[in-house]
This record gives sequence, structure tokens and C-alpha cells, in this order.
Amino acid sequence: MSGGRQAMPSALFVACLLSGGAFDALAAGAPGAAAGTTAGGGARAAASASARAEAGAPPSYRWRLPAWAPEPLVPDDNPMSEAKVELGRALFYDKALSANRTQSCAGCHEQARGFSDGRKLALGSTGVVGARNAMPLANVAYLPTLTWANPNLTTLEQQALVPLFGDHPVEMGMAGREGCCWAV
Repeated sequence: MSGGRQAMPSALFVACLLSGGAFDALAAGAPGAAAGTTAGGGARAAASASARAEAGAPPSYRWRLPAWAPEPLVPDDNPMSEAKVELGRALFYDKALSANRTQSCAGCHEQARGFSDGRKLALGSTGVVGARNAMPLANVAYLPTLTWANPNLTTLEQQALVPLFGDHPVEMGMAGREGCCWAV
């Protein structure tokens, strides 16, 4: 991305985290965001999709999982959608989420390494070495908590604020910028 578009995903990300229910509307308006898809396969899925449509709810998300894998639990007030997945993927690789624009989430969570970085200790965007390695993110949707350091962080919205705005250790270096520059 270049120019003014570079800051937009960061602003959308933080606005979505802080406003909860507004995520669907923001995701639908994000550049390149796709509309949600309807779950396929069987009369039960069709009936469920039909009931959701009649109730004005967004279409069910179609998980692309092996037959043996259960669907992750998803909060009723924040259903999955293709637009959210696309936006999340774009933000995961967006270096504009670090204060010095040098590192994205993918910098410490490389897909080829189980979404970790293979280092003994994580290295933040400012060069600060962490006390732990970067937590692998493979299959994290099935975990009851989302961080090693704080078992009270049980939602992605809570957890994502830690690497963005935390200062012990410094990861993305955004501490102190929580409210100053995130207008959508």
C-alpha cells in the first residue's frame, strides 16, 4: 500500500477493536472486502441460513476445515464473515500497525513456522528483545485463553491490544498512541 491508503487498515483495525459491533460495517466497507458466504452442505445448514436471513442476520460463515476438525466457538454477538477474514488477513501483514512501520504481526508469526518466528526470544519492532518467544498461533482458535502471560485475555479484541499498545515488552511500539491518531 502507499500514500493515504496505508493508514486506513490500521485505523479500521483499532476502530473495530474498540467498537465491537461496528466490525461488520467497517469490514464491509474496507477496500477489497468480500461479502459473507453462506454455509453449504445439507438441509440443516440451508435451514440455518434461511432462519438467519429471515431474522436479518448475516449469512453463516463457511469454515474450510478437515472433516475431523470441529468448528471453533464464535461469539453470537460477533459472527464470522468472509469480510472479517479478508480484513484480518490484510491487517496481519500490514506494517503500518507498528509505530515505525517496519514490522507486521506476520513478522513474529510466520505462517511457515506455525505462526511463530523460530527465535528463542521475540524481537519487537523497535529492537526490544522480549522475555519469551513469539507464541505460535496455529490452531489458536481452539484455545481457551489467547496469551501465555494473562489467562484473563479470552477474546481476540482484548488480546490484540497487547502487542499493539503494550510496553513490557515493546512489540509494535504503539503505547501512548491509543487515542490520538486512529480516526476512520
